[in-house]
Amino acid sequence: MRANVEDIIMSRRTLTATEVKEEGGERGIAEGVEGNVLVAAGERSLVSEFEVSLRPDYNVWSTTSGRQALDIVDNEVDVVVVTSETTDMTGREVVSKTKARGIDCKAATVGREDADSRFDGYVPTPVTPERIIGTVDELSKVREYHQVLGGYFDAARRDNPVSEDYERWTREVVEGFGNEEFKNAFEMI
Repeated sequence: MRANVEDIIMSRRTLTATEVKEEGGERGIAEGVEGNVLVAAGERSLVSEFEVSLRPDYNVWSTTSGRQALDIVDNEVDVVVVTSETTDMTGREVVSKTKARGIDCKAATVGREDADSRFDGYVPTPVTPERIIGTVDELSKVREYHQVLGGYFDAARRDNPVSEDYERWTREVVEGFGNEEFKNAFEMI
């Protein structure tokens, strides 16, 4: 009996983003990019469109399988983009299971704006490279703001708020983001 190509692909263990990084980036992590994106879409053509649009600026993992997306995703992934259906589960299931594992990434769906709180954004249709990049850029920036602000507030909550950490975070926040960027970040949050 001859194995089907899809079964072979599905049975192959996929490295997580962290494991790829630990292996020295041989399978996709490049230095100097803006972040890491996982794309899970039921249609191979849509997956390819996302890869072509995002690869110049992001490390991209892609799959048509929700199960494989769950094998790949970890805290090194900044943004997960899913369609409503993958080949084996819904996009909502992929995002729910990702967030249930405590993975700190932003999630977007493709198509219409979804009022579902699992999603942090959406790529409007018709899908264009500009819309893909715009959505991923925005969600990456929001994740970055959350991380910086989280550290800032952690330092501020300590017993001695005028600590070296507090002063360092204050400098990073003030120097790292301009006033306009901060204003935009708070509007997004």
